[in-house]
Amino acid sequence: MLTHRGEVKLMDFGLAKEDQRVSDETATEMGTVQGTPLYMAPEQIAGDPAGPTADVYAFACLAFELVSGRKLFEGHTTRQLIQEKLLKDLPAAGAIGPGISADLHALLSAALEKDPAARLTSLRACLAWEGPLDPDFLERIFR
Repeated sequence: MLTHRGEVKLMDFGLAKEDQRVSDETATEMGTVQGTPLYMAPEQIAGDPAGPTADVYAFACLAFELVSGRKLFEGHTTRQLIQEKLLKDLPAAGAIGPGISADLHALLSAALEKDPAARLTSLRACLAWEGPLDPDFLERIFR
């Protein structure tokens, strides 16, 4: 979440806590996928095992929204989202928005790799990144 003062607050990654009303059998039922498709890594959507890099992918999807003011994937159905995640590449820095540096674009690109083995393995690289965004960004977001 982004506050009106420009502070970033991490609220939830979808299934941060298992619903107590869901039994252990249904929560881990074979053939089911849990999560928010918009932020799920391609391997999660495919039903393959997901590791820590799936969280890196989800974070990058959120970071893209934060710096661009829009969602990276625009599919209205799960099927459309899956197709976009498998085929769509990160737009060029200039297409994302003003103030998106080459360094930030490279970080997002590495975190959004479709292949988890090629994906950024840790969010530690985000700690070192600092760069200016479009000065009118907050006004555009909160219109």
